Parts: sequence; structure tokens; C-alpha cells
Amino acid sequence: MNSTLNNGEWLAMSSEFTQQDENDNEDVPWDDIVYYEEQQDQTIYLEATDYVALFIAALQTIFLPCVILMIVFGALAIFLTLIF
Repeated sequence: MNSTLNNGEWLAMSSEFTQQDENDNEDVPWDDIVYYEEQQDQTIYLEATDYVALFIAALQTIFLPCVILMIVFGALAIFLTLIF
């Protein structure tokens, strides 16, 4: 029987919960589960859609102010070259 602390008092839990947890493990087909070791030296190549998704995700973080500053500085540079 398990017990837990609740508001300074030890309360005994019914054994139904522990028995139910033990019965859950009996339903798992443990014979079909196999361990495969993964190779760590695989190279993953990104597709164009992955780069687009990374760019959009970066725009939703701190990268957005950097992009806005680059656009503003670029527009300012073009404007100043046209004036002078």
C-alpha cells in the first residue's frame, strides 16, 4: 500500500491504483520491442521547404528586428545616394 503526504497528514492510497498499474504492463507485447542502435554520424540534408520554414520561424523570434533594421538601413542608403 502506498501513502502520500497531503496537508501535513499521511493518507493511505488504496491498492487499486497500484494493481491497475501492474495490469497495464501485462497488455504490452514486450516480445515485439527491439532495440536498434542509432548511427550518430548521419548527415541530414535540408530541402528548400525546410529553409523556408526556418526563415519563417526565425522571423517570429529575435531575427525580425534584425531584418527590419537591414531593410531600413538599405532604404536609407539608397535614399542618401540619390540625394548626394
